[in-house]
Amino acid sequence: MAYAFNTLSEIRTQDGREVDLAVSSENPADGFGSMDDAALAQYRAYDDLYGEVSARGNELWGGILRKDERFYFSDMIETPARYSAAFNAPDGYRIGGVTHTHPSGGSGFSGLDYRLPSAGVPFFVRVPDGNVYRWNPAEAARYGRRLQSMQSRSVAPRSTHDELIPRSRGGYHSICPGGRPCI
Repeated sequence: MAYAFNTLSEIRTQDGREVDLAVSSENPADGFGSMDDAALAQYRAYDDLYGEVSARGNELWGGILRKDERFYFSDMIETPARYSAAFNAPDGYRIGGVTHTHPSGGSGFSGLDYRLPSAGVPFFVRVPDGNVYRWNPAEAARYGRRLQSMQSRSVAPRSTHDELIPRSRGGYHSICPGGRPCI
């Protein structure tokens, strides 16, 4: 899977699937002041469904939508664990971030997840212990360069993705208060 961002309001993949995101009716009328607050609200709104979807080994995907200087979360869709699609923002909004969940086993981002925000928007994941992580575009670009450098030297990375990019660098971090699970 490879993601190519054509604009911030359209995320395209090689397989051609497209999903039109809808602004969730669960948002407050004036939205949220930060992307992180909108992401946490989205994961809380879908917490019951998350348990059902995870039990089937699937994930939830959605987006954080930006309108003017406010943030809103989209409805989430259930997908297989390996999924790719283009997410289109509703008229008047643009994609501010991409959200998804991991069903089990993972305590953070997967290998592919680390590469997704390199195209320009933050990427969020909710993991089984209730923590929510944000991966920023600049950090994803640095990770990509480090991985390419290792591959060009014919050095097979023996570390996990978490070891390659420590959470303390500021790119991959919990957005939960105090860094503790909050969902």
